[in-house]
Amino acid sequence: MQARNTRVATVLRMTAPTPLPPPAPRAGALPPRSVVVTGSARIADGIADRARARGALLVCTDPAAAPDGPALRLVGPPDAPSSAAAVQDFLDEAAKRPPHLRVLVSIDEVAGQWPDAVPQQLTTTQELLLLLVKRLSSAMDGGSVGVVVLDAQVGGMAHPYGALFTGMLRSLAWELPRTRVTALVTDARPTDALTQLAEELGSVPDWPVVYHSGAQRLTEFLVPAPLSAPSEAASTLVDSSSVLLATGGARGITAASLLGLAHRFAPSIWLMGTTPVDGVPDEYADASDEEEARLRPAFISSGLRVRPGASVGELNRRFTALWRARTIVRTLRELRAACGKDRVHYLVCDLGDRQATGRAVDRVFAAEGRVDLLVHAANSSRSAPVATKSLDDYRAVLGAKSDGYLNLQHAFRGRPPGTWCNFGSVGITFGMAGETDYVAANELLAAAARFNSEVLGRREFTVGWGLWEESGFASGLLERERVRRLGLLTGMTDAEGVAAFIDELTLPRSPEAAPMWASPAERDLARQAAPGTASLALPTVSGGGVLLDAPDTSSPGSAQWTYTVDPVRDRHLADHSLDGRPMLAGMTMLALAAEAAGVLLAPGTAVSGFRDLVFSEFVWADPDRPGPTKYRVRAVRFDAGRVRVVIQSDILSPSGRLLREDREHARIDVLTGTRPPAPAAPKEPSDPEGGIRYLDPAHGPSSPLRLSGPFRTLSDISTGPSGARATWLARVGADELFARLPLPVLLLDGLVRTGFFVPADPDKVRIRVLRSIGAVDLYAWGSDHETAALHRGGVHVHCDAATGTCTAAADGKVLARLTDVDAPPYATVPAQTLRRLP
Repeated sequence: MQARNTRVATVLRMTAPTPLPPPAPRAGALPPRSVVVTGSARIADGIADRARARGALLVCTDPAAAPDGPALRLVGPPDAPSSAAAVQDFLDEAAKRPPHLRVLVSIDEVAGQWPDAVPQQLTTTQELLLLLVKRLSSAMDGGSVGVVVLDAQVGGMAHPYGALFTGMLRSLAWELPRTRVTALVTDARPTDALTQLAEELGSVPDWPVVYHSGAQRLTEFLVPAPLSAPSEAASTLVDSSSVLLATGGARGITAASLLGLAHRFAPSIWLMGTTPVDGVPDEYADASDEEEARLRPAFISSGLRVRPGASVGELNRRFTALWRARTIVRTLRELRAACGKDRVHYLVCDLGDRQATGRAVDRVFAAEGRVDLLVHAANSSRSAPVATKSLDDYRAVLGAKSDGYLNLQHAFRGRPPGTWCNFGSVGITFGMAGETDYVAANELLAAAARFNSEVLGRREFTVGWGLWEESGFASGLLERERVRRLGLLTGMTDAEGVAAFIDELTLPRSPEAAPMWASPAERDLARQAAPGTASLALPTVSGGGVLLDAPDTSSPGSAQWTYTVDPVRDRHLADHSLDGRPMLAGMTMLALAAEAAGVLLAPGTAVSGFRDLVFSEFVWADPDRPGPTKYRVRAVRFDAGRVRVVIQSDILSPSGRLLREDREHARIDVLTGTRPPAPAAPKEPSDPEGGIRYLDPAHGPSSPLRLSGPFRTLSDISTGPSGARATWLARVGADELFARLPLPVLLLDGLVRTGFFVPADPDKVRIRVLRSIGAVDLYAWGSDHETAALHRGGVHVHCDAATGTCTAAADGKVLARLTDVDAPPYATVPAQTLRRLP
């Protein structure tokens, strides 16, 4: 792939809001006489008194709401005959009020229905918000739109239902540049969530979507997610024996992608589309694009002659349908030429129709008995600002992508495909004016892939495509001009897009569930939409190191440094906290020790491992409030192959008075000399069926150890009698600390945490703290960024139940091994185990 197309991913990191300086106006959670819509009767009852005191207009879309309750009850589709008049009265009343709109929805109350159709109260709430903004669009300047999504965020994952609201607001923020637009996803109670919303609305705008989990405020960052070059012997998810089902007809990037697979692998292909292809004359199927100018008027003239009652408009629409069908016919011809006439099938099906979708999938299973790869690529775009967007258009876009996806989930219940791939959009990182529906639908697909793969254990991923110049929806002249106005000047060619798709299908598959392919212009748009999205460049310390400056004192066999927390370099500390306090990870101390020892080594001598590691006191280190504590790093060479590094501190009072001297935090012996070659990875014992699949508790509020951002590295965690295993993948930017350290700190951290899940227990997980490690043997030196980029399928990590030895391996080689790990329990938290779908 060319450098202009970069594979990226989104991570959530700890950030703090910046309060608006006075006298900037603050909207508040419930401004006087605001309009409040909720999809939950429970929420309506809970905030009714507060809303009444503020003179707010409170509306509830929950069918469970009492007709005589505290909120105006608007249930069902807003344009249904039974509710249209009441909705119109509501909009008329809202137009008389200040332009402050609030929406509160509870995903927790309906999450158990996933992946069934979107609950009606959520759909009604979203459509009412659309109608409200449409009605008030000319008066929204100086107003605010605040959406609260109550979501437990199981496993640290936002629920897909809530993505319909967060995706919508990303685009709405572009359309209302003089209106404060904020979406808050939170696990708080409704009253506390309103307090959080008030804080967000009273802060400098940085991200249109923010997440709160426990005491953490999390926001989105884009990081590179490169795929290493596959080996010569690498296989793919598709070969000539595969059965592939694709939605989205046979046009656009769906056609380009399938043709790429057909010419390379020749699988059996089934396509589902809404456009009938019967009756397309051969003259049209064989015609070039340039001949449309001749054939269209000829078709209309002939129609007027043979059908006296036909209108020009009717005939023009009929020709357009035939011309669209002609593209599909030509694609089907090429697919059959590559795969075989009897191995390519086209089914006319409206994915928005659940029964029709089920019947189409039944036909595939009746003929093939299985589906190896499902590609859900159905797409619809009816770009228009909310001020002019109709409910019908909004529903049509959601119907193709999100409703179609959920109908496919229903059709595949009990017989899932081998792998499920969705085609999404990189637009979910920045939103687009006119695309409140399109971005919402694509955000649901990305969230669904994350949730289903992490929480439900499904083999599913969503590729967020950027602009395809030749076959994408923006390949037409009008759409092309529109995206140019957004600053999207270049994108992928079809050849680049097909190569990227095949790369995504190459084994071993990346653990990343929602990768995106973005051009520089698309990454710039993401930074415009959320200025904090891009990570900051790290400062360079004057001593030439990454963590340590020049030594304070040095002699031929020893040196000492002062380690000071830097708010930019060490911002990762906010993502690693214990009991709410940022703390230096124990494995980061290895990087400090390696850097310190390296200063004492003769040229050409390398750090080769670590022995006798002792961790006696936590290193509390807050990047925002470093405090008076100064840490000393002292390195002493005491024989030819070993350097001892000790990390100490003095405890000072706020006034600077010494309270405790020479408190030891860690003592590490650094081995020097020739680095040993990587041994072959040992064969692990296989556990019987019934092993426990866990979600990592460190990403939820029940754990005293809270990890986010770069420390979210483990997935597919399971434990059986032989031990615990997981897949490791680091998501860090090329300019971050973990891309500049000489050893994979995050990999070693993940290895230690794998031991949390030993012994197997379906009810609880032990959160542990490091006390000592006998030996750390590294066979693959390099940063976490480099390590992740080298291993496309992630790194396999394992903790042996009998010995406690923790091993990281990839591509048949051991990368790291920890032995004699002593990590006593610090706390016990309820286990979150993998959920299962029928």
